Amino acid sequence: MKFAQRLLPAAILAALPLVSGLSLASDSNKSVSVLAEQSSPERLAKYRELAKKKMHCDAIDEDSTLEQQYQTLSSAKWDIAKMGCGVQYGHQLADSGLFSLFDIELQLTVLGKHAEYFETLHKEYPSLYSSPEVTTELDLRWEQNKAQGQIILDRLEPFISWMTEFKLVKHAFLLASTQHLSSHKATLAISQAAIKDLEVIVQEEPETLDALGPLMLGQLLLVLPEFSGGDPLRAIELLEQGTQLSPNNLSLHKWLIDAYVAERESDKAVQTLEKAALIAADQQHPQDHSDSLKDFVGFAISMRQLELAKYFKFQRSLILKANPQVDPRVEVASMGHGGENPITGKDDDEI
Repeated sequence: MKFAQRLLPAAILAALPLVSGLSLASDSNKSVSVLAEQSSPERLAKYRELAKKKMHCDAIDEDSTLEQQYQTLSSAKWDIAKMGCGVQYGHQLADSGLFSLFDIELQLTVLGKHAEYFETLHKEYPSLYSSPEVTTELDLRWEQNKAQGQIILDRLEPFISWMTEFKLVKHAFLLASTQHLSSHKATLAISQAAIKDLEVIVQEEPETLDALGPLMLGQLLLVLPEFSGGDPLRAIELLEQGTQLSPNNLSLHKWLIDAYVAERESDKAVQTLEKAALIAADQQHPQDHSDSLKDFVGFAISMRQLELAKYFKFQRSLILKANPQVDPRVEVASMGHGGENPITGKDDDEI
């Protein structure tokens, strides 16, 4: 089977923060804000009903319309409601029989969209405090996405568990699903299972799906503590291998820079940042590209590469201008300030 190399352009990103908070994860199966915990059961029930209304998607019976809406809305990463409906329509197609087990690639693509949606939702979770209404909606969307993706995963497992592409998509989905509403124990178990499979894949087929294997294994070995299997030096080797196999993959460059910075390899980090600046925008999802450039601006500033920072910022402004629907990820004020320093009143990321 000839499998599309760009099947998961953002399921790759979906795994970015997969276990970054592993050592801080609690054993709670429910992630709610402080404000949500202070709310009464009656109010929480009301928030759930409001969230369900927001999650409503128009019923579509005609297969051709359903597929068209799936293709259009499932890429709308700037809008969790639109993308949520797109992924739901994809799931409906997968269940309808239109996507048969003989059309494995399409089944895996839908599963990949579920993994992508985890990434989109993750970026909407507030880093500090949020209203119970917001958190309730995000949690419900997270639970629904996880349940629907698991159905496809269970459907395919008995038939194609041997396929490298399936293993990669499976672990991208499972790892991304642990970012919220998962216990520390469950997150660690999923991570260890992924490492076992990925070790084999990077030895035998590292180029598969845009070098997704080296990327995910490199991520895991970088963010896991050493007593849980982490190995930052091996992570660097894998991410370097990945950038050689997939030189236009912004995620690989971003994680390799992060790894170099962590190991105080500042010269190599700057060199990789310069290479990332040469990657063209074509074939990149505009939301993913905009988000990556925002990260590169931060890297450049932290490494005192102000000219590079200005370049990335300018390139990002062009993307936002050409794609007004893209979320600019403007810092939202929280507890009195947003991206501004509460002492100086200035945004620390401003050049």
